[in-house]
Amino acid sequence: RTPAGSSSKPVLIFVHGYASNAQVFFKGDDNMYADVYRDGYRSAYVSLTPNDDMWTKGPLLANMIGSIKSHYNHDPIVMIGWSKGGVDIDAALVHFGANNLVEEVFTLSTPHFGTSIAELANSVLLRLVNIIFMQNIAATLSLQRSYMSYFRSITDNNPNNTVPYTTIGGWGNGPLHRLDIPQSILHGIDGPRRDGGNDGVVPYNSSIRPGAKELFDGQKKFYGFLGIPYYDGPNETELDHFEVTRGGKVWPFIKNELNNSNRSAVFANAATETNPNQFVSSSMQLIIAPKSDYFIINDDR
Repeated sequence: RTPAGSSSKPVLIFVHGYASNAQVFFKGDDNMYADVYRDGYRSAYVSLTPNDDMWTKGPLLANMIGSIKSHYNHDPIVMIGWSKGGVDIDAALVHFGANNLVEEVFTLSTPHFGTSIAELANSVLLRLVNIIFMQNIAATLSLQRSYMSYFRSITDNNPNNTVPYTTIGGWGNGPLHRLDIPQSILHGIDGPRRDGGNDGVVPYNSSIRPGAKELFDGQKKFYGFLGIPYYDGPNETELDHFEVTRGGKVWPFIKNELNNSNRSAVFANAATETNPNQFVSSSMQLIIAPKSDYFIINDDR
């Protein structure tokens, strides 16, 4: 059944990251979906081809956004992208015409400026921890720092870059400590805490999108003994790359932002049409859930 009072709230679309799928938001006791439903929000979860770049996934996602918006009678849409999912949202909105369908975007540890781990995809280190980046494929190549710098150069000043973003990044120990990989190795790749920190996959500084609101104002630079610089990060973002998908750790802050009265003007000015000629066709499977508050769209090319 649809959550009570949900008709007055935006519909949330969640987009997964690299080598993942929509189930990441349903796994475990502290899953994102359970908290979203409990707090009276309708939601949709898309599963895209896991290993393609933003130029393949962007138009597919744009098409899915149109389908979801139509399903919910053109109610306001807010998107939440984890990791590379935030890059795919960027592509869908700015480069494939879906900006007029979406009112706001939240990104969770998205590598807006890339990550050096993508450049080390075939290194000895990542062969040991190939749950993250295991192949020299399109998705990996697109997340290299040099390529993401190019992507930012054609995205940030694009006239279709009209949707407000809020970013959330992590600077905790990182997920790889679970595999007993020394954190000194990870910090050597993308910077230690004194340089801003990383969540084990994405540097905190890379999680900040130009022009976006940084939810916790990030890691602030201070100077300690003998003038040695260090960053003092907010407790809310002492998270690793997977913890940012957990409902109890992140959803309360997103919900608080959605409840901000200043956002009513954003929803009121939303357009409901886009250019269908900018979408590519795709065979998709629509999965309706037992409850009517959400559904999942899988790309099934």
